[in-house]
Amino acid sequence: MDIARESRSLDAALKWAAMAGDALPKVVEYEIHRRTAPDDFSKAGLTRILGLGDRLAITRFAGIKRAARDVLFDLDDGELRALGRSLAEPELETLSGYLTGLEKTAGQRVLRAVAQNPAKMLALGSERVRNAIMTSADQGAAVSMMLRTTAVLDPGSVAQDFELAWNRKVNPLLLWEKHPEAVGSLFLGLVILLLVLRRLLFGSRRGRLPASLGGR
Repeated sequence: MDIARESRSLDAALKWAAMAGDALPKVVEYEIHRRTAPDDFSKAGLTRILGLGDRLAITRFAGIKRAARDVLFDLDDGELRALGRSLAEPELETLSGYLTGLEKTAGQRVLRAVAQNPAKMLALGSERVRNAIMTSADQGAAVSMMLRTTAVLDPGSVAQDFELAWNRKVNPLLLWEKHPEAVGSLFLGLVILLLVLRRLLFGSRRGRLPASLGGR
């Protein structure tokens, strides 16, 4: 009756009752019916997220699309609960998008890494990064590059990543996302080098007078 009154639809209430069965009170308790429709769940999927027993995680998983939610069910309850508590709905859908868009090995690597440390989504969350990883010739190398963490700037890692981009294994845009300081310094160095070469080749014209005015 609560669902029927809030949705102003007895049909919606009956559908939720058929989907949830004895778990219908939990659907109302966690306000799942306010965030989605019963058709957006399978019975197994609804049982899975209700079993998490965490209000924040449950409501976030209820708020994403069924296809995105189901992809994440490869995780165990503890990992799923941690993701639901740490990542908002857009980040959960982005993570799911990696799993469906990447080749299987790279996708599973992203899933395991983020499940163990949800903060790693900070390096993967933007659409620009996602597209760059998806369009890399070696998606596994691109994923490894973006998931790698180092306490300080590691010249060896920077050189390795530049080599991957030079060999067209990863999208060069990932270099800027991963090493903005190094890329910025390299660009500045190239500009200075070009200015020096220009001065050496063409000289400075400051103070030069036309030949016709040389004697005046």
